[in-house]
Amino acid sequence: MRAVFSIGFASAMSLLALVAACGGAAGSAVLGSVADDGGTAADGSSGSSGSSGGADGGADAAPAESPFVNAPAYVPTLGRNTLQGEHPNGGNPSKRACFDCHGGEGPGPDFFAAGSVFTDAKGTTPAARIEVRLRDGAGNAVSTYSDSLGNFVVTAATAAKAGVTFPLHAGARNATTTNLMTEAAPNGDCNNSGCHGGSQGWIHVP
Repeated sequence: MRAVFSIGFASAMSLLALVAACGGAAGSAVLGSVADDGGTAADGSSGSSGSSGGADGGADAAPAESPFVNAPAYVPTLGRNTLQGEHPNGGNPSKRACFDCHGGEGPGPDFFAAGSVFTDAKGTTPAARIEVRLRDGAGNAVSTYSDSLGNFVVTAATAAKAGVTFPLHAGARNATTTNLMTEAAPNGDCNNSGCHGGSQGWIHVP
């Protein structure tokens, strides 16, 4: 992903022109929403899913390109455990480029998007229970939540079920703060050095 999550929800409306200029797709009604909130380490299968309903309080104020348009209200949810006991290559996968192993050619299950989220851009403190939501130009959306280590994942199977495709708009939120990417994301390898693992800084809330 190429744009840093650094814009507060209150100022998101001012980004409409910027997002459009960066190639963002026009917004449309959400066609479907799947929550990736569980699964197994063995096959990377998704957990329970559900369709999004009407807009929750505050969702109507989101810009058309926001992944949270018509999304259900935020509910504090601890994401699936990405440590999975003894994670290969030294344990906690935080800050690693997930697609080195989970991009189709590596030994791990295929991921659609994955990364780490923190309480600051420098990545000093992991942020748990952060909702990370992805929404494409057709309005298909998927949400996942960060685990106790701040890591999150959307499996390839979950993304296929939701019909979500790249490029897409991405955002992260907790109960008080929503941060949006300022341009459409071309891929889901969020931690790689060309994205949030580089000069842009880590995904963070607040």
